Amino acid sequence: MRKIVVVKIGTNTLTRERGGLNLGVMQEVAEQIKELQERDFEVILVSSGAVGSGMRSIGIEKYPTSIELKQLCAAAGQAELMRTWQMVFGNTKTSQHLLTHATFDHKKNSKDFKNCLLLALEKGIVPIVNENDAISTEEIDEHFTDNDELAIMVAGAVSAKRVIILSDISGLYDANPKENPNAKLIKEVRKINEKILTLASGKSSKGRGGMEGKLKAIARAMEQNIEVFLTYGGSIDAILNTFEKDFRGTIFKK
Repeated sequence: MRKIVVVKIGTNTLTRERGGLNLGVMQEVAEQIKELQERDFEVILVSSGAVGSGMRSIGIEKYPTSIELKQLCAAAGQAELMRTWQMVFGNTKTSQHLLTHATFDHKKNSKDFKNCLLLALEKGIVPIVNENDAISTEEIDEHFTDNDELAIMVAGAVSAKRVIILSDISGLYDANPKENPNAKLIKEVRKINEKILTLASGKSSKGRGGMEGKLKAIARAMEQNIEVFLTYGGSIDAILNTFEKDFRGTIFKK
């Protein structure tokens, strides 16, 4: 049985406050993914960051609010994003896969992209997936979830049973930890109900999602018996730690 893992890294984890990519974080992620490959796991990386990377490329400091400017930033930033990922992966090859929701809605397109991902994995390539923000307005509309939903959909398509979400927060808390210093980390969630959803508040500063978007996407994963690990992406061993008993984050599973 194939051991496929989907790792999703969010915009705030991947980029710096004023735009541009966080090379140190990318290097850590690449090294951990290569370690998983040595353990006979196949890893798909869902990477945000094209817009954030493009901001620096075209000289924008504040996150763009217009669709057109977001598209331009995404177009400028995607090439830089992939170039940097390949650089940090070194001799491990990567492949770029830009998707939209229409990819999943069209039966033939869905089958083709799935087969392409699986073939890349068979050849030891790390597929890097992102939404095609440069050509589609719906993916960068404020109602979408900053690739969390995409990561879950990709996992379902390739029958992956583990999704690791690298975020700028350590997991789900019983209160907003940015506002309440006494907030406690919830280690395990077995069901996402209204009580759990009320714990979510706000959006990320540069991403399109936030905790509420994550929880709604994770709920769909749990319906498919996919385990989701939400953890702080800035930790040195954030990915590998999800396989340890002392996992630092929140596990979502039935």
